[in-house]
Amino acid sequence: MSDWIRCADYVPFWKRQDPKHRDKFGYTLAMNWIFFVKTDPPEWIRHDPTIQDKYGNTLAMLWIIFVKTEPPEWMRHDQTIQNTKGNTLAMIWFIDIGTEPPEWMRRDPTIKSTKGNNIVKFWIEYVRIDPPEWMRYDPTIQDKYGMTIAMFWIIFVKTEPPEWMRHNPTIKDNLGRTMEMIWNTYVNTEPPEWMK
Repeated sequence: MSDWIRCADYVPFWKRQDPKHRDKFGYTLAMNWIFFVKTDPPEWIRHDPTIQDKYGNTLAMLWIIFVKTEPPEWMRHDQTIQNTKGNTLAMIWFIDIGTEPPEWMRRDPTIKSTKGNNIVKFWIEYVRIDPPEWMRYDPTIQDKYGMTIAMFWIIFVKTEPPEWMRHNPTIKDNLGRTMEMIWNTYVNTEPPEWMK
């Protein structure tokens, strides 16, 4: 751990760097504090919580990634801010913590990351249980690959999708696959009757 981080609270105020000074990763002092120390940064290195590093991560995003708890209140920001991958706070929460995010992180479940995944897909991929009520939306909506949420469920969870996800079985993805075809590829058992 760097000496400047260990002794940051004891540095005289006239020798302290600008809190917005950045290193080669675009990390500010507060971001480095979260990365190395994993506690709430001292008051004097705090800054606007919407400032992003080179990868688009905010203080709250880094907090979730490295500390793995809910960020302190002063770090909270608009839940629609995305990093360079298009991930929001809630998406990062699913990846790194794997539970339902705090209420203030929730947003429109149909908004997508740059890879085309929405919050429900992150939930299915990382948590692998039926999403909470607030995440549910029209099951016939397709992503940029033509995949519906039920198709995504079959690929990752490998069980019959929850009833609210079910849709017309003739809907195809961009590769021309129906739910039944995806089921045969990923689950390799007899598909449910409603998929045929």
